[in-house]
Amino acid sequence: MSTQSSTVTKAESITMEKAKSNFLEEQTKLLTKLPAPKQAPPPLESGTVKFFDDEDFDSKHFHVVEIKEYTSDQRHRINKANWNKTSYISWNLPVGTVMTVLEHVRRVENGESVADLRGCGRCLDLVGTGKTEAVQLSRLYMNDCFKGFFWREVDLKMGAIELFDSTKEDLKQENMWARHTIFLSEWQPGTVHSIQHWELQDKISYARWETLRDRQTVTLFVNADGSGDEYNNIKGWGTIKEMPDFGERDFNDKFSSFKWDTINPIREKCQDISIVPNVSGGKMYNAREEGENDGDSQQKVELQITEAKTREIYVETTDSTANSVGASLKTTAKAGTEGVASYEVEWSLEVTHSWGKSKTKGEKTTDTEVISIKQELFVTAKKAFTASMNVHVANIASKMYKVKAKRWYDQNLTGCVKDQGLWMREETVMVNISGSLYSKVTLHLKEYAIPKKDSVIDKGQQLANDAVDKGQTLGNSAVSQGQRLGKDLGKTAFGLVPKLGTTT
Repeated sequence: MSTQSSTVTKAESITMEKAKSNFLEEQTKLLTKLPAPKQAPPPLESGTVKFFDDEDFDSKHFHVVEIKEYTSDQRHRINKANWNKTSYISWNLPVGTVMTVLEHVRRVENGESVADLRGCGRCLDLVGTGKTEAVQLSRLYMNDCFKGFFWREVDLKMGAIELFDSTKEDLKQENMWARHTIFLSEWQPGTVHSIQHWELQDKISYARWETLRDRQTVTLFVNADGSGDEYNNIKGWGTIKEMPDFGERDFNDKFSSFKWDTINPIREKCQDISIVPNVSGGKMYNAREEGENDGDSQQKVELQITEAKTREIYVETTDSTANSVGASLKTTAKAGTEGVASYEVEWSLEVTHSWGKSKTKGEKTTDTEVISIKQELFVTAKKAFTASMNVHVANIASKMYKVKAKRWYDQNLTGCVKDQGLWMREETVMVNISGSLYSKVTLHLKEYAIPKKDSVIDKGQQLANDAVDKGQTLGNSAVSQGQRLGKDLGKTAFGLVPKLGTTT
C-alpha cells in the first residue's frame, strides 16, 4: 500500500470565500452563453432583471424586477400588461444566482421542487455572472411568450448538464432553438427524475456537461420512470464533454428522465496539516499551589487546568461531494530551552471526508472539547514552595490550506494507478481552519526554607512575657514594702515630738 507523506502543509494566501468565488466564476464561464443582441445593454444594478417588449433597449415599454423584492424559490408573475410581449431581457445577477423565466406560471404541488418545470411551457435560465448580460429571445424562438419567473441561489460547485432542442451544428445558425440547464444541486442524487410534461421532453438533440465535477455521472433515460434505453456516457472525467447529436446514437428526441450520481472513494488518506497558533493573541489560564515538603525525600506536586475552550477548531472543505467532513487533532511537545521550565505545543490536524446516501451536506465541522492539562513538579525535601502553571490559549487565524489527499476508487478514473485491487490517485482539497488551541505551557517553582513554626514563636513570646511579668511583680513588691517601711518610720518619728502647749 502507498504511504502518506508527512510533509508540512502550508497555509495558502487565499481565503475560503475567495476560493469558492473563483471556482464559481470559472463554472459560470463554462456554461453556454445565450444569444445576445447586437445592441449592447445599458448597465444594470446588481439584482435587476429588465423585460423589454421591443427589440430595442431604448424602448419605453419594459418591466423591471428587483429580485430582493420577491421571495426566492417561489414562482411569481410579471405585470399582466407585459405578458407574452418580451423580446429582449437584460439582467445583472450575482454569480450563483439564477432566474428561470416561464411561459406558464404553474403552482408548485406538494413534494415537487420549484425547479421541476412540468407544465411550465417554454423556459429559459438567466445565469448570474456579476455583470450585465442580455438575450435576444427571437433567436431561441421564445419571443412574446413569458408571463413569470422564479429565482434562487444555485450551488454551481455541483455542476450542471445543458440540454438543447437542436444539434450542435444547429447552434451555429442565427437561430439557436431552446435549451435548459439542469443544475445537479437541485436534484437528489441516485434517484430517477422525470421530465414528463416539460417543454423539452422527447425534444433533446444535444447535451453539454463542461461543468460536471471529476467524479460525477449523469444518465438519460427514454422512459419517464427510468426504464427502457439509456445514454450512460455523461461523466465528469475524460476529455469528452458533449454529445453533439443524439441522432448518431439513435437517441434523438427520445429522453424523458435523468439520474445523476457521484463516484465516491472507497477510502481516503489526507496529508496532515501543521497548525501554528497566533502566539501574540489569545487568553492566559493559570493554576497555583503552595505548601511545604517537611519530609526527607522529594515530594510530587500536581497542577491542573480544565477549560472548555482550550481546544476549539473549525474546519471547512471545498469538497462539495462529501456528506460530511471530520477532523482529528494530534499534539506533540516541542522541547524548550534548557533550564527553562516551559514548552511549546505543536498541533497537527488530519481531515477526513465521508460519503454516503445522506440527503444533507456537511462541509463544516466543529471540534470543541474540555481539555484537562496536568503537570507534575517535584519539591526538594525540607523546603517550602510556591508552584504555578500558565497555559496560553492562542487564536488560530482563519486560513486556507491546500491538502494532498490519496483516494482509492473501484473505478479507473483519470490519473488513477492500480493499487491492491483498487484505483488510487492523489487529489487536492482546500481546507479552511480557524479556532483556538493551547500553544505554550510555562511552569514556575520557587523553593525556600521552611519558616519557623508558629508554636515555637508563641513559646518564646510566652517566656519573654512571663519574665516581664515576674520582673514587674518583684518591682511592685519592693515598692509596696518601701511604702510600708516609710509609713512605719513616720509614725515612730511623730510619736517622739512633744505636743504644743505642754511642759515637762
